[in-house]
Amino acid sequence: MASKRIFDLTADPTPAEDSLFETSLVGGTGSRKVTLAELAAFFPEIFKSATGIFNFKGTKIEGAVVTINPQIETTYELVIEDSGILVTLDNAAAIVLTIPDNGTVAFQIGDRIEIAQLGAGQVTIASTATINSKDGLVALTAQFSGATLTQTKVDEWLLVGDLA
Repeated sequence: MASKRIFDLTADPTPAEDSLFETSLVGGTGSRKVTLAELAAFFPEIFKSATGIFNFKGTKIEGAVVTINPQIETTYELVIEDSGILVTLDNAAAIVLTIPDNGTVAFQIGDRIEIAQLGAGQVTIASTATINSKDGLVALTAQFSGATLTQTKVDEWLLVGDLA
């Protein structure tokens, strides 16, 4: 088995599942070599899909490339596939971005969605779920503003970013 450091991986590596990767232990108390399969088993949320930091597809690790879901209408309701990606909203008119309740779309606690206003139309976030944000603000400030939505509890979201 070849031994590799994770940080030495190239942009498009295809290591074998039994390739060894050196990891540092918490607190700097040493290091341990683990296989790609062990990493995937230990960090299933990271390796589960393209929404993670790395995407485990067979034996291929892909770097963290942001997937973008471009929206051009004046309304958009988030879908499960938006988890872990950037949703851009681009229209000259005002836009309402709706977070569906958990009974409609079962986001997981910890799911994050990046949003960005590309057009002049102000983006307002609406939901029957609770949205927690500084001073209760739920709109993006202006064109090219952005924010992050993170589900912190079932039907409860944290909204942080450039808000108005």
